[in-house]
Amino acid sequence: MRKRFSKRLAGQESAVSEGEVIHTRMTGLGWCLAQLTRLIGAPLPLSRDAPVPAIVTVTEDPATGGQFWSRHYNRRRGFPQVIHSSKRFARPTGLEEDVGGGVGMALTIHAQDGTLLFRSAHYFLTLGRHRLVLPGWPPAP
Repeated sequence: MRKRFSKRLAGQESAVSEGEVIHTRMTGLGWCLAQLTRLIGAPLPLSRDAPVPAIVTVTEDPATGGQFWSRHYNRRRGFPQVIHSSKRFARPTGLEEDVGGGVGMALTIHAQDGTLLFRSAHYFLTLGRHRLVLPGWPPAP
């Protein structure tokens, strides 16, 4: 994990990783939220399809010191879903992801069998300088 995030990319360089989505878990309410975010470009996975191939491209975000992530998730039917976001080191969990439209999530990161697992600690809305943590999001499994 440290190796993955300590690697800094220069200028416009990108790092590309190929992998596989082996499991996607979301509650019914989480699925509804993902569908609702279609209004701001569908920044959350829309399906629970797994296993499916995935490609991740990471580029430095010089403005925040974080990274831009573009993920291509294949689906069993139709075109792959492409998700863009910005990850940066911040706030209580140490890692935060901004998915656009003022929507973001605090993340916890875990390494398991050589794989990185990102889990949402909570979602938030940013309105100007104000941040509203969505209570109970994500709902307990």
